[in-house]
Amino acid sequence: SFPTRRSSDLDGGEETYHAFLSPSAMAKLKLESTPDAISLVKQSVIYTEQTRRLGGALNMYNALLGRIPDSLADVLAPMKASVVQIFERGRRSLNWVSTNLNAWIDQVFATLDAFQTNVDTILDLVTVRIDRKLQEMRTTDLCATPPDGEAWSSSEFHQQEESLCNAAAASREYQS
Repeated sequence: SFPTRRSSDLDGGEETYHAFLSPSAMAKLKLESTPDAISLVKQSVIYTEQTRRLGGALNMYNALLGRIPDSLADVLAPMKASVVQIFERGRRSLNWVSTNLNAWIDQVFATLDAFQTNVDTILDLVTVRIDRKLQEMRTTDLCATPPDGEAWSSSEFHQQEESLCNAAAASREYQS
């Protein structure tokens, strides 16, 4: 477990700690900063920063999961599993005094960045490209009526319909 600060404690982060432990501040208070006290404060700052970064990683992961529609959950499951694996590996093998904790946090963010890129790409593919093509398909004319004042025989109507359908099919085949 690592030290935590309450909202009633001094606030201001690392600068406040350093200012409080500075020789001039300690002299004004007629106190002495021991090396152990300084070391504990520095370690507390490190733990606070690591906690902040891990919280940011978890928030990023949850935000990414929130963007994934249920219909794409299976597609993105292997990528999600790789992120979970990174978190699990760190949870099982690291603690607050591990020397490679910061490297692991960096690896978590790199994995999350790759996951975000994949999510963005897949969502872009679905929302921009596929939805646009479906919209085009919904608005494609497959049947035409003769202009005002003109009459078509049933064979002319059938020929126009077949021509429009063939053109639409060729267009969709080319686009896919």
